[in-house]
Amino acid sequence: MEPLGDLSVDSGYDLVAAGKISHLDAPYLDYQYWYGPLGPLLLGALYEVLGIGVGPSVALGLVLAVTAVALTYVLARRLVAPAPAALAATLAAVPALSNTNISYVQPHTLAVPLGMVLVLVAVLAAGRVADGAGRRWLTVAGICMGLTALTKPEVFGALALALGAGSRCAGGPPRPVAAGARWPTPHWWR
Repeated sequence: MEPLGDLSVDSGYDLVAAGKISHLDAPYLDYQYWYGPLGPLLLGALYEVLGIGVGPSVALGLVLAVTAVALTYVLARRLVAPAPAALAATLAAVPALSNTNISYVQPHTLAVPLGMVLVLVAVLAAGRVADGAGRRWLTVAGICMGLTALTKPEVFGALALALGAGSRCAGGPPRPVAAGARWPTPHWWR
């Protein structure tokens, strides 16, 4: 059993992981990491620009917290009047700015605040598509959902189940899959 306060396993491990990325170590290969790679990769890139330290991590966390609260207000505003939307944003601010390890400012893992911001942007983009704003918003939603999948690897299983259920409801798999076409794969995956 590891002692509490050990940065190799406890809160703050994303800071250590990002520092390792900044020194060209790869998550999962050069050190053990349990979440999706997006958080430490983003923080590692920030470390390359600003230097390794708690300051850049807190700055990123504050940006994510403020963004999540603002996006919550914008999304709620699509559905309700300003006062209830402000209440929703206030409720979103409680965990985002708390003093625990679930805070978005200095979280246990960046997977949660990054995933939340990306999902909120995806939902807002999907709302724009529903409003008839154009297909580019569908692309934005897709990119955000893809990036969200990079925050938690288990999302891929849920996504596969959702796609399977959706194709069943639509009368079978999409035509290229039904015809036996192969999905394109990146060269590094082969």
